[in-house]
Amino acid sequence: MILKVSNGVVIVSTPYSVSRVEVEAFVKKNQAWIAKQLKKDAASILQAGQTISLLGQTYVLKEADSCFTMDDSCYFCRDEKKWKAFLLAYAQDFIAERFVYWSTKMGQDSLSLKFGFYKSKWGSCRRDTREIRLNGYLALCSPRMIDAVIVHELCHLKFPNHSSRFYQEVLFWFPDYYKEYKKLRSIKMVRTK
Repeated sequence: MILKVSNGVVIVSTPYSVSRVEVEAFVKKNQAWIAKQLKKDAASILQAGQTISLLGQTYVLKEADSCFTMDDSCYFCRDEKKWKAFLLAYAQDFIAERFVYWSTKMGQDSLSLKFGFYKSKWGSCRRDTREIRLNGYLALCSPRMIDAVIVHELCHLKFPNHSSRFYQEVLFWFPDYYKEYKKLRSIKMVRTK
């Protein structure tokens, strides 16, 4: 049996032969884990008055009809598509500049850069098409964390796996990689509802 919490909903996946009693016992046994996941899930929803960091700049969140920043405030609306479009618009040029900087420095050319929104990865590399995809939620990261992700993905052009040689290459280009990567784990990919 598998438990999952998504957008405030507890989902239990089981083989067809498992009885309702067995499912209920499984859920009861995992109540503490479920409560922890529900709390974590709720913390990823934007709330007015909280602070948010965008490219290392801190803003106070305020709810509005659209998404934008002004002075020290970040206005957000409950429309998830608008929120993601805002994050991408806010960070895309900066991230693209850093991508060009690092790909040039590392001697990588003929690359394409694309953006998407992912729950469990900051980026990906397709060696065959020389395409790097970066997570739009990188807008929530500091410039150094973004550099760490870019270098990581560019090193995959040379080493497709996470071997020791891969990490040697990453550390050659970005000695603070582990320090910045550790910080990435604390970034919440926040949503509007």
